[in-house]
Amino acid sequence: MQTSPLITIDPKEFLCEPAYFKIGYSQNPEIKLRIEVVEKLRTVQAKLKELKNYRLKIFDGFRPLIVQEKLYNDTKKYLKKENPNLSEEELKELTHKYAAFPSQDPLSPPPHNSGGAVDLTIVDENNQEVPMGTGFDDFTQKSHPDYFEKEGKDEENAELYRTNRKLFKTEMERVGFVNDPSEWWHFNYGNDAWSKITGEKTIYFSAESGEN
Repeated sequence: MQTSPLITIDPKEFLCEPAYFKIGYSQNPEIKLRIEVVEKLRTVQAKLKELKNYRLKIFDGFRPLIVQEKLYNDTKKYLKKENPNLSEEELKELTHKYAAFPSQDPLSPPPHNSGGAVDLTIVDENNQEVPMGTGFDDFTQKSHPDYFEKEGKDEENAELYRTNRKLFKTEMERVGFVNDPSEWWHFNYGNDAWSKITGEKTIYFSAESGEN
């Protein structure tokens, strides 16, 4: 296993909006990520500034299991209310698209518990979020990265959303991140989710248990 420390994101370097602190899931306003992940984000931000004078806005990074459990349970409750006719298995399958199960296994933790997952977007020179078609933590098909290339290709402003998502995804993938298939704002590097897509060996395990 590779040792890689978590470091705290400097809000002077990246625009930070700790989403789960704001809604009371977490008591810690700091956002932390593996040091190599932060270095990659620096490269992405530098390129975005060069291309468009854009920068990155980070919503979440390392997530303790206690926060993941709250998120998972509340997501499941919300989706059950929105889809009352789903069976328990169907509900679990849908929930797992938007919130990872809070596994206690340090060798197979939820992506954010590894410190190798990050939720973020792009903002313009006025710190306004660049339009992506949905906001952060949208639990609909519109949050799928390729939605406006497929099902929503003829919707209003679809071309704008496609362009912005493509720019975002291209620059993140250029440095080694992979995009979550259900969330345009979620990217992985070095964790189990990243490994399953790239075929590379997992680098980061649970950052909470000492397995890192």
